[in-house]
Amino acid sequence: MEVTRVEQHAYIKITVLRGRNKMECHSEFVEALGNNVVPFRTVARRVGKFQQGNVSTSDEQRSGRPHSVRTGLARAVKEQLMDEDRRWMLLELERATLKTAVKLGTTKPLLDLGAKLYIPHFKHCSNYSVNLADEKDLECWIRTTALTAYHPVGTCAMESKTANIAGVVDRRLSVRGIKNLKVVDASVFPHLTSGNPHAAILMIAERSADFVLQDIELDERNARD
Repeated sequence: MEVTRVEQHAYIKITVLRGRNKMECHSEFVEALGNNVVPFRTVARRVGKFQQGNVSTSDEQRSGRPHSVRTGLARAVKEQLMDEDRRWMLLELERATLKTAVKLGTTKPLLDLGAKLYIPHFKHCSNYSVNLADEKDLECWIRTTALTAYHPVGTCAMESKTANIAGVVDRRLSVRGIKNLKVVDASVFPHLTSGNPHAAILMIAERSADFVLQDIELDERNARD
């Protein structure tokens, strides 16, 4: 996301209100926005002013209106904070999940079956203690190995009158406006199924085969007529 320097300055103010110091503030910038951010000396100067309550209004005076109503400013700052909150909540959930899995894996019934705890050793995590008590090691472990198990669907959604979806394909799986082109996979689902989509995809394929045969029969009948 592109963020202007004015928006970055507003973000600095919020990080100060949240108790961040100069180094922490600049580190958050680099993590969220890459290297294309205001330099550290600028961040340090702004942090000092905000901490002293001595915030310049020259930018507001030049623009003729306060920063709070500048187009995109509030939205950009809000998105940054929401992204950070989402990352933090997800990380906490994943840490708790790992610890719960370990507790289950080290219960007596599983130990009696020969279960053993394996903690991976990653070279880039070597700065941390390799144990479940080190929150930083857990974070490094999660960031290294976590993957998504979602089943992407809906990129060519079928029309659905009840859900008010116009759809890329119609109810016979034909792409709208293009002759003899059908889509036969999970992308036609208007919504993700509540269970694994495998059986639903097979059903879609079977139904599409029926549609193709019906279309062939109709073409042959029209040709005879």
